[in-house]
Amino acid sequence: MTSYQLKQLSKIKRLVYSGKRKFLKRKDRDYILDLLDLGIDEKSAWKEIMNLSKANYWYDDRSAYKFEKDKALVFKKSINGNKAYIKVKLDINKDDEMTVCISFHKDIKRGDNNAL
Repeated sequence: MTSYQLKQLSKIKRLVYSGKRKFLKRKDRDYILDLLDLGIDEKSAWKEIMNLSKANYWYDDRSAYKFEKDKALVFKKSINGNKAYIKVKLDINKDDEMTVCISFHKDIKRGDNNAL
């Protein structure tokens, strides 16, 4: 994780703390059901985001997932015995900034038993 990404994570956490946060409503996923599948609610999810650290950062070297300025940060961590995939970004508009949680769900891959 670069120093720039660490600064982004710090800013993401400050915005979450100040209440400037939202979950992205996606057509392909229902974040409420994804959170329930992990055994948590929205409030708990934001607490988990507040506790993210460099140790949870995940880098995928596939070009579609490479970090670029103002792009999302991806993390993986154990929550209630499951590996969770968490993607957050800063949403910056004219005079306002907000943390947007793009993904927060079980990290399931073929052949993966989902344990850390």
